[in-house]
Amino acid sequence: MAESSPARLRTKKSVAGAALGLTVLGLLAGVVFGAPHLFWAYRIQKAGALMEQGMVWPDPRYSDSLPQTVNALALSNSLVHLDRAQRWRPQHFHGYRQQARVHMALGEWLAAERYITQARHRADANPLVQFDATLVYEGMMAELEADPSLQPLWDFVWDAPERLIEPDLSAVCLFPLDATACGILIEDLTLPVDGMPSTLTWEAAFLGLRRGQVMELMLDLPSAPRALAFLLAVHPDGPSLPSAGAGLSLKVRTGPEAEWRTVHQHAFAPADGASVWVPATVDLSPWAGQAVTLRLEAEAERLMGWGQLTLADPAAAAMLAQVPTVRWRETLLAGDHTSRDLMALATEADNRGHTERGAAWLRRAEFVEGMGR
Repeated sequence: MAESSPARLRTKKSVAGAALGLTVLGLLAGVVFGAPHLFWAYRIQKAGALMEQGMVWPDPRYSDSLPQTVNALALSNSLVHLDRAQRWRPQHFHGYRQQARVHMALGEWLAAERYITQARHRADANPLVQFDATLVYEGMMAELEADPSLQPLWDFVWDAPERLIEPDLSAVCLFPLDATACGILIEDLTLPVDGMPSTLTWEAAFLGLRRGQVMELMLDLPSAPRALAFLLAVHPDGPSLPSAGAGLSLKVRTGPEAEWRTVHQHAFAPADGASVWVPATVDLSPWAGQAVTLRLEAEAERLMGWGQLTLADPAAAAMLAQVPTVRWRETLLAGDHTSRDLMALATEADNRGHTERGAAWLRRAEFVEGMGR
C-alpha cells in the first residue's frame, strides 16, 4: 500500500480539526440557544404541577369557568417558578397567562390584570388570551358591585348637603343646558377613556371648575385605610386651553387652622382639549379615622374637573381607576367575538339549566351586537 505524503496527512488533520471545531461550536450554540428553552420548560412544568395541587376548575369546565383555590401555598410557590420562567423567555406569553390564572384563583384581580396584560402584549392575536382578560375584568366588576366600602362623593353630598363647605350648593350648575355659562358644574359626561378606542365611551358624574372657583367638602374618614378614585377630564365645550397648559389640584387639611396639603395634581397640555377620561387615585390612608376637608381647584377658563369621585378601600379604588367595564368591552372586541356565537353559548347554558352562565353570555352577546358584530 502506498504511503500517504506528509502534505496529505496535514490536510487530513486540518479537515478533521475543522470538523471537530465545527462540532464543538454547534454544541455550544445548541447549549446557548437551547438552554433558555429548556430552563423555561422546566420552570413551567414545575409551576404547572403546583397549580394542579393549588387550584381546581369546575367540572365540567367551560370556557368562562374560573379556577378556585384549594392550596394557597402551592399557588404561591407556583408563582416563584413562573417568575423565574419569564427570565428565560420574557417574550413568551404562556407563563404570563399562567400567572394571571393563579391570581384569578386567589381573587387578586389587579395582579391578574397585570399579568394578562403582559400576555396580551405578546399574543394579541390569541382569542383565548383575550377572553381570559375578559374574565379578569368581569371578576373586577363583580367584586366592585358587591363592595360595601364604595362611597360616591356626589351621592354623599346629596344625602348631606351641609358637608359642602364652599360654595353653597345653589351656586353649582346642576345638569345645565349650557355648560359653558357655568363656573362650577355637575353633570353626567360621556367620554372615551384614555388609551381605549374612541368608540368605547364611559358616562360618569363630572364636577367641572373654572379658574377662581373652588369646592371644599368635609369627610369623616373611617379608621380603615381609604383611597379616592376618580377620572380627570377637560369639558368638551369651551375655549382652548392656554398654551402653557392648565392644571387640577386636590388638597386635604385636618382643620380650619391646618395647612393645606396637596395630594394630587394633574396638568393638561393644550393638545388634551380633545377630552378623554384620565383615571387616577389618591391614598388618603394618612388621615384614617380623622375628619378632613377636601379642596378641589382648577386653573383654566375652560371647565376641567373630576368624574366618578369615589371613596373606597385602596384595592377597590385601584380597580375603579381601571374603569373595568370599558376594558371588559375592549377585550370582547379584541377577541373578535360575534354576537351570534355568544348568543349560541347563552342558549346552550340556559338549556343546561345554568342560568347565571347564560345571563353572562347574553350580556357579552348584547354588547358585541350593539357594536355591529
